[in-house]
Amino acid sequence: LFISDPTGIFYSTVILTETLFVFLLLLTICVYMRYFDGHSGWFFLSGALLGIVTLVRPTALVVLPVLVFILWLYSSGRLRHSIICACMITAGFFLVVFPWMARNKIYFDSWALTAVATTQWFQQTVTLYYAYTHNISHTEAYEILRTRLMEINPHKSDAGTLRNTPYMGQIVREFLLEDPFGYAYFHAIKTLPFFFSDGLRDIARRMGYVDANQPNVGNLILAHDVQGLWDAFVHNRLSSVLLLFGGGLWLLVTVGMIGSVRGFHALSQREASVLTVCLFVVFATMLIAGGPNASARYRFSVSPFIFIAAVYGFDTFWKKCFLALKRTIKFKPTFFLN
Repeated sequence: LFISDPTGIFYSTVILTETLFVFLLLLTICVYMRYFDGHSGWFFLSGALLGIVTLVRPTALVVLPVLVFILWLYSSGRLRHSIICACMITAGFFLVVFPWMARNKIYFDSWALTAVATTQWFQQTVTLYYAYTHNISHTEAYEILRTRLMEINPHKSDAGTLRNTPYMGQIVREFLLEDPFGYAYFHAIKTLPFFFSDGLRDIARRMGYVDANQPNVGNLILAHDVQGLWDAFVHNRLSSVLLLFGGGLWLLVTVGMIGSVRGFHALSQREASVLTVCLFVVFATMLIAGGPNASARYRFSVSPFIFIAAVYGFDTFWKKCFLALKRTIKFKPTFFLN
């Protein structure tokens, strides 16, 4: 499934961090799960590998609490062993990332690992939400937020550096806390491409097969513009075909991933822990990579975990169908004899 993903095939020809990120993250999870009941030293190694993954792409920060939580969840009453292993994972992680944190402290007076997340929330996520709620353009919304930033930032800069991110974060919190439930709805709608975006339309757009300016389906849904949705599908036929085909396949994969939860009771502890890791990694990544910036490319970094969870769901569905068929075949002879 992973090697047949069009997004992966297309971006494999470009030098990006995703390829190295996916390999190292899968290696980290493989070591973590392979020696889940083993010596605590293996957990130190998985933590160190996770530190390297985080330096490649900071989104891996969400994986550390996931791994610690899974340890606690499947501790089987061995609380002391779980605490030791959690400490080893954390120690291995910080051994790798601490030099970069120290460098940031020296140059920017901040222990933060990266400025990317806060900058993205300030320049894109909150700005787009403000533009949506006030019915203005992204440029106008950003200028309003930038003006507010200049008022509280002694550095008088909106550059995405660690010197400015504390003040950007303050503004992000100010605007989101005004209507947290409204933003939650906005974030949920805008996260749909994370699970259902086919990636085919983006590839076709980059290759010149469809118009560069494609209708924003998320904005049309938020505006409850049924006529706009209809026009978008009717007047962009190739784009619509790609969306229905690719989006339909990803809908099937997503249904399989959700359906995997129903088969938890029939899994061994190791299988259940693997599935739990996959689901939590996907969910945690969705929270930070979802919203207005959600796309097939952002999903690609965790798509192996989506596919693994989906396969568990397909397997559960197949077993249920097989058992139902078996009962039917058993029942038929008795029925005909009577």
